[in-house]
Amino acid sequence: MEYILISSILVALMISHVHIQPDVGYSANLNTSDEEVIWDITHTIFSPNDQVFLQDLSFQVDWMYSFYLEVLTPHQCELNMTLIDPDGYHYNLFQGTVNQQQKEVLFGIVNEGDYNITLDVSTEFTLNLRLKIERTTSLMDLSDQNSETIAFQSFRFSENEPLREVPILLDPSDSYTFTIALITPLVNISPIINTFIDDPADNHFIIYQNQVLNEFFLIFEFETINYGVHDLQVLVDLAEDCLNLVVFVTEDDPPNSNEPPNPNILYIPIEVQLTLMGTIIIVIIISIFMKRSSTVRFI
Repeated sequence: MEYILISSILVALMISHVHIQPDVGYSANLNTSDEEVIWDITHTIFSPNDQVFLQDLSFQVDWMYSFYLEVLTPHQCELNMTLIDPDGYHYNLFQGTVNQQQKEVLFGIVNEGDYNITLDVSTEFTLNLRLKIERTTSLMDLSDQNSETIAFQSFRFSENEPLREVPILLDPSDSYTFTIALITPLVNISPIINTFIDDPADNHFIIYQNQVLNEFFLIFEFETINYGVHDLQVLVDLAEDCLNLVVFVTEDDPPNSNEPPNPNILYIPIEVQLTLMGTIIIVIIISIFMKRSSTVRFI
């Protein structure tokens, strides 16, 4: 019994001093603590074709919005959802079937102002359709929160606005991570993206050439030689509609011998190790003394 008691004491002591390091790996942070409902109304849709038109809905720049579509009666419908921004540019947000399973469409706003939304619906039977729009998270929260953000810029791309430039002041001999994030849905389009960087010495670097943009994130690392403004150029070939992109540039962390232990494993600080060693020695001495005392009583 005394050995079981001693083992229990040791396990309890070790558990009380062991620290589990959280996983601090990169992830797109979709914190919804700042949610705000913009629209939440159920519309009656009449067969065979009907239209819902929402006018002058106010959206804030550099925020993500969620559009929820759901049929609240035992039916389904075919639906096209189009958004028109304050400058008159059209975005095709959704095209497909909507039923009693909720659909979610994400959209990032890069131009503040009043937007119009049109729902074109085809249905065999009259039904009730719910549309809910929420502001969810800041675009800045999509970046790596564990690294310093050097540059942040959001853009609208269209047939009339295919090229955007981001001048960035960078230090020499440093490594930076560039992230190009798609923040609007792609419906029936496959845009082509080309990306270049011109450094202060007029060196021209081709990053992406005729890359089909079918992913939400394009990420690359770039290590500088010269100090000064580096000109990032993003060219998107669009035949129709529009899309929004956001660009993040973060500074890579330099190697550090004093960095904390691997976040995916358990570790015991040195002061705790010394405490545990002392505790173990004391427990061993007590166990030996108890064993000798029991032997003497037996004799």
